[in-house]
Amino acid sequence: MGRRLRWPWPPTLVRVLIIAAWLVVWEAVVRFGLVGQLLVAPPSSTVVAMVELAGLPEIQAGFVETLLEFVVGFGVAAVVGTLLGFVLGLSPAAFRILNSPLMTLYGTPKSIFLPLFVVFLGLGYQSPAAFAALSAVFPVIITVIAGIRALDQRLLMTADSLGASRLDKVRFVFLPGTFPAIISGLWLGIKQALLAVLLAEMFISGTRNVGYWIAHYASAFQAASVYALIAWLSLLAIALGLAWRRLEAHASRWRLTERGATL
Repeated sequence: MGRRLRWPWPPTLVRVLIIAAWLVVWEAVVRFGLVGQLLVAPPSSTVVAMVELAGLPEIQAGFVETLLEFVVGFGVAAVVGTLLGFVLGLSPAAFRILNSPLMTLYGTPKSIFLPLFVVFLGLGYQSPAAFAALSAVFPVIITVIAGIRALDQRLLMTADSLGASRLDKVRFVFLPGTFPAIISGLWLGIKQALLAVLLAEMFISGTRNVGYWIAHYASAFQAASVYALIAWLSLLAIALGLAWRRLEAHASRWRLTERGATL
């Protein structure tokens, strides 16, 4: 067999070089007039705008408002979605009755419900938070159900042979066994909640949140400010992803310890 060719550079360095090359091309395309700066801001202008906007109290307050909407919406979706996922996963009768309506709602574009949130909840932070909860709850429910239904039946048979009660099986079999599915579902919920909050903010201009300022700067053709806010949101999403991975690794240590003890 021939020798496997190995890439001479570390993967991290390659990623950095690709991003740097992309930024250089982006800057050159805009600076040489191939794309109008009225619509596309070069990276250098975007960085300057990021620094300027970060010091504005109204922008800081807007990010606080957006984070509040996201935390409330995702928190409701996480609790409700996990509980409903367990109810539907553990009850065959409830699953047969509610699975079809659930999948129908999951496949329905959630944006059509935005006017209803405005009518019933007003123009405050409640509407984006509720819309985020609606958008994020379905991935959590479906992922938890899938995790329960994919559980190894031998574990349940062992629990039955040991005389475990229903509550014992939930605590010691279903919760540990579906933990990866719960983590995956919550991560999907995080992404859906963040996207839903931003979409709702673009539609609902009752408070001066990040979506309001993006729409404001876009209407004023201040492309650098728009790109700067999008860049800050991207950094926020990256930070959430890194924090969630760290939390997942910390919460999964017992599985690795248990596997090592078994081996």
